[in-house]
Amino acid sequence: MSHALHKRISIKMLNRNLISKSLSCLPFITSRRSVKVRNLPVKYDQFETPYMKTRKPGILFITDFYAFMNKRWTLDDIRYYKKWKLIKEIRDSQKYINERHKILGPDLATTHFITARYGKIKLKGNNEWLTIDDLKSGKIPPTYVPGFCVEEIDASNIVLCYEGFENLCHLSGLKKLILRDCPFVDDWCLSRSYIFQDTLEYLDISGCQNVSERGICTLYVLKKLKTLVIHDTPNIQNKELVCLLLQDLLPKLEVEGVDYNDPILLKRLAKYM
Repeated sequence: MSHALHKRISIKMLNRNLISKSLSCLPFITSRRSVKVRNLPVKYDQFETPYMKTRKPGILFITDFYAFMNKRWTLDDIRYYKKWKLIKEIRDSQKYINERHKILGPDLATTHFITARYGKIKLKGNNEWLTIDDLKSGKIPPTYVPGFCVEEIDASNIVLCYEGFENLCHLSGLKKLILRDCPFVDDWCLSRSYIFQDTLEYLDISGCQNVSERGICTLYVLKKLKTLVIHDTPNIQNKELVCLLLQDLLPKLEVEGVDYNDPILLKRLAKYM
């Protein structure tokens, strides 16, 4: 055997011994090691840990306060923040209070809600309007009174928002609702008119700048509606056509504030005749 061949064989044996020794010392690199994998449930979110679910107390305030202090505020941002905060306070103050309606009943609870915001209420069989002065003087009872039935509501110029409409529910005798010049009355508010579908006969939304043709279309649920007043509502597009469609669904309805003699409207109608 030559010297070169003997040297090559000895190197191979040495390498084999080194590899086997390293495998015995470092078992984690061997293929024989059994790797145990935890079987996760099917509906497992790898990005949502239990630590993330249970937030530490105060962490929300800390993050919001840090973001608030590090924001570069402009005058427009400050105005927008003040406006947003004011609207949020109004919405929170007009949320439905179940305990109030249970104690007072729906009609008396609505009377307290409207008169406290400088609105007016007229009861069935009574021609006098109840105002905030009657609420302060105690003329409006603070507890439930049987036979107390609201027939007319005048909420003109009241800051009445979507959340406040829930306080007008379960009025079995309401026939007239005036929402003239209410700044927050919009299409979403009118979409809740279904709560008056069995009784309401008169609706005035004049001056409600946020009402569009979409809100008018939602009034088809008022089966007993006889008069609709929509003066000074510039955001209602194609007002005449929308009112004609509404009158097709409600044949007894009369709409005030619409000019059916408009030449543009007559041209459009002539195409379908």
